[in-house]
Amino acid sequence: MLDYFDSFLVGLTATPTPTTTAYFDDNLVAEYTQEQSVYDGINVDQQLYRIRTEVSEEGSTIAAGDWVKVRDKETRRSTRRKLPDDFVYEKEKLDRAVVNPSQIRMVVRTFKERVCTEMFPGRIEVPKTVFFCKNDQHAEDVLQIVREEFACDSTFARKVTYKSEGSIEQHIKDLRSSTRCAAARSLAGAGRDLLEVVVVHPPEHPGADHPHEDEALDRFDVRPGADLVD
Repeated sequence: MLDYFDSFLVGLTATPTPTTTAYFDDNLVAEYTQEQSVYDGINVDQQLYRIRTEVSEEGSTIAAGDWVKVRDKETRRSTRRKLPDDFVYEKEKLDRAVVNPSQIRMVVRTFKERVCTEMFPGRIEVPKTVFFCKNDQHAEDVLQIVREEFACDSTFARKVTYKSEGSIEQHIKDLRSSTRCAAARSLAGAGRDLLEVVVVHPPEHPGADHPHEDEALDRFDVRPGADLVD
């Protein structure tokens, strides 16, 4: 589309990936870094606390003969099928072609146990938290497990996407006040105008993985079963 216009092109991006900069022949006119924005008081500094599972790092295998739930992408209805052969899936297929509830639960449970001890020592309540999800169905899966692990309802955690019931603007207002956790696809919407926010995101999200010298690396060896998405 940009090639259609016969004029000068100026691009503004928050995630200057190689593909983006290559389009402009790597002609970077000006740069405003995250470090500079923190120094200027526009953004707050960040610290990465990484929770790794064996499944999210290496993928896994579902053995032949196991019964799995197969979810239809359109209707979201699930049917049970017996696998005729071993089903091997790579980490890139996690939460897209394969849903592994135990892996999601491990991350959420670890977050719950450590957010007020190791991440924010001395805190009494969970800080405003956005679980950044890969798609709308992933947000549904994460939200269900968050509510189960924290034994809470929609006043504590809710989905904030354009497919959510009710007004997304109202959901964001509630997140600023009463709601503590949100499962969302966009940080721009769910996390805006918050004084503090913890972002839990998939590791392969482009532009979101910024290692910090104080990061904590945890690895949990988990080989649970999984559901397939058809």
